[in-house]
Amino acid sequence: KQWYQRRVREQRDEDNEQIRPAGFHVIRLPFAEDIRKLDYQPTIPATPEQVQAAKAVVLKLKAKYSTSMIDNPALQKFQKTLEAIALERDTIEEVQDLTLPDMERIEARAAAELRAFNAATNPNDAPLPEDCRKQDFKKVIAMVNTKHREGLLNKVSVADLKSYCQGVRIKLPSNAKKADIVNAIQQMLG
Repeated sequence: KQWYQRRVREQRDEDNEQIRPAGFHVIRLPFAEDIRKLDYQPTIPATPEQVQAAKAVVLKLKAKYSTSMIDNPALQKFQKTLEAIALERDTIEEVQDLTLPDMERIEARAAAELRAFNAATNPNDAPLPEDCRKQDFKKVIAMVNTKHREGLLNKVSVADLKSYCQGVRIKLPSNAKKADIVNAIQQMLG
């Protein structure tokens, strides 16, 4: 491995307060096989109407949040499993995953704003597919999000992945392979 060391000078503002201390940046130089070509796809900038519609949704869905309000579902499941083993129970208590969005509350709280946002960003007014309106689709979203967090997205069936993509409007070519679908979902979820 090769490293590049770059000296950084101290920076001060007009009041002689230190902004950045003096030091070094150490940068790892990549091998030739580490360098890859990125596919840049330019995006269309949002219109002022779309920005206002998005702001209205965000303002309507603001909530007080503290990290102590939501328990880690993986740790809760582990705790319940340990408890069941220690107390010699036959069943493990079900753990409610509070990290998943509560779609009913979101719909009740910001239905009008979401419709306005959809109208602003989807001028063709294409309705969601029938599959996406069913209760099962909420389970697919929850399952795909959970598998993504666990790093097991490639274990999800192709049918569920395609249903998820259709519901969240990820455009896929008709001949998309499972790896392509997983990559598209990972790019969207970050």
